[in-house]
Amino acid sequence: MQSSLLFGVSWLRSSIFTAESFIMPFADLLATGRAPRLPIYDLPLFLKARSALRKLWRDDAKRISQGIYPATVLLENELTRDPLAHLQRLPKIFKDAMEASRRRKAKTTKAFSAKAKKAAAGLPEYYARNFHFQKDGYLSPDSAELYDHQVDVLFAGASDAMRRLVLAPLKHHFAGSDGEGLKFLEIGCGAGSATVFLKAAFPKAKITAVDLSKPYLALAKKRVKGVKFQEGRGEKLAFKAGQFDAVISVFLFHELPLEVRKSVLKESRRVLKKSGVFAFADSLQLGDNAALDAPLKLFPVEFHEPFYTNYIKHPMEGLIEQAGFHLLESDLGFFAKAVAARPR
Repeated sequence: MQSSLLFGVSWLRSSIFTAESFIMPFADLLATGRAPRLPIYDLPLFLKARSALRKLWRDDAKRISQGIYPATVLLENELTRDPLAHLQRLPKIFKDAMEASRRRKAKTTKAFSAKAKKAAAGLPEYYARNFHFQKDGYLSPDSAELYDHQVDVLFAGASDAMRRLVLAPLKHHFAGSDGEGLKFLEIGCGAGSATVFLKAAFPKAKITAVDLSKPYLALAKKRVKGVKFQEGRGEKLAFKAGQFDAVISVFLFHELPLEVRKSVLKESRRVLKKSGVFAFADSLQLGDNAALDAPLKLFPVEFHEPFYTNYIKHPMEGLIEQAGFHLLESDLGFFAKAVAARPR
């Protein structure tokens, strides 16, 4: 009964974001004159995706029922916590969708406000760009404010459940621990979108979370208490070897060049204890779920994701093993997968 109720909550939330996703293509029409392509443009694909989405909701509800993480995680999303704020943001989301359409048409990938340009100083070249054609990339408070909402519109409200895929393998490795005596490092925490779930599942762990974006870190600090947030690069971590019991990343690797991906894995291996675990959740790759391969190929065409095509062609499992890990377990959920490994 509890699983059915939890599934229902997720389904309702997803229905709202799905309705919003049917509105956003008209931003493209108004901005560029391009005929809107609704989410059901390929009905067989749409039905396959919805089937995968329902499985994600069922699995997420099951993990809550099993105590892997608390039911309170469903309250962390703004739509549940503050529906009025969610509704008030919709005009901003629509406006930014129009601006993104114009940037896409003009193939503009480095259009920044004055503050964003200042924030980009000293950051890696691969990072200073309008990812997804969104305003200021990851380099402004405005971008940080809109990001989670935009991602949920894109993925029909599934982004949080996809992020939570990383939690089960961590719970398995630490035998259901609440985090007492454990030190975790999250690489590429952004605005704390996954950090909040990591904290809920391991409330007593000492969590350090690093990211390159000052505006996103500022929002993360307001959002998640009891976590140490700091600036940092995953490919060059400022930590001693063997310092952490777990290193985690969520939706990071698909936005990195191949050599940087390899460096992040190498650094993750370096800072992990020998008894530790590395776990990540990220986009599916080609062949993970063949029924959904087509939209993976389309994604970097519609959104500015310069390293995504390379990402989907280079299985993370192979890169992880090359970095000195032994694979432990993996799981799929909608358009995401999670993999856990331990140092060899």
